[in-house]
Amino acid sequence: MPHQFIRTHQNHLVNPASVKSWLKENGGALLLYNGSCIPVARQHR
Repeated sequence: MPHQFIRTHQNHLVNPASVKSWLKENGGALLLYNGSCIPVARQHR
């Protein structure tokens, strides 16, 4: 896994530069600049 990406969930790798904000409701998620909402697993919070 390239060092510039972070694993937020078993099925998701995210480039930190693409993260717009952190959403705390519904267990936690990342909102990306392209409008996607990526879940964050409990162990990665």
